[in-house]
Amino acid sequence: MLHNKDMYKKKVQVVIFTKNDAGVKSFLLLKTNERRGLFWQSVTGSVEKDEDFEQAAFREVEEETNCKKQNVIKHLDLDMDFEFDDQWNDHVHEKVFAFEVDANFELRLDPSEHIESKWVLENDISPESVKFETNYKAIYKCLEL
Repeated sequence: MLHNKDMYKKKVQVVIFTKNDAGVKSFLLLKTNERRGLFWQSVTGSVEKDEDFEQAAFREVEEETNCKKQNVIKHLDLDMDFEFDDQWNDHVHEKVFAFEVDANFELRLDPSEHIESKWVLENDISPESVKFETNYKAIYKCLEL
């Protein structure tokens, strides 16, 4: 079914990764709390009415991980968009970004959203690492960066 894009709820997904000295990537995954379903994902969140997708990406990363703008080495628009109906049957338009970060930032989770985090080496990432196929597709695209 086709929907009017203006009627979509706007969201962002941000894949956070770091590279070691050999160029091997590790990806940050967050485990949602019980209320949200206890599953692993990348940073996700809604775009507020006064911001664009990129501004929302930076805000959500800071809110969910405490990673500040100065900890981001490189940020990329992955040129990926997903459309889906969320658990509340809202029509969602999600835009995807990737942030390469300095892994030494003080990781702090927002317990109202996430209860656990882990860095996963690129060779250990699989479709089973995350709940949603869109999360895996975004991470997979980052493997090529």
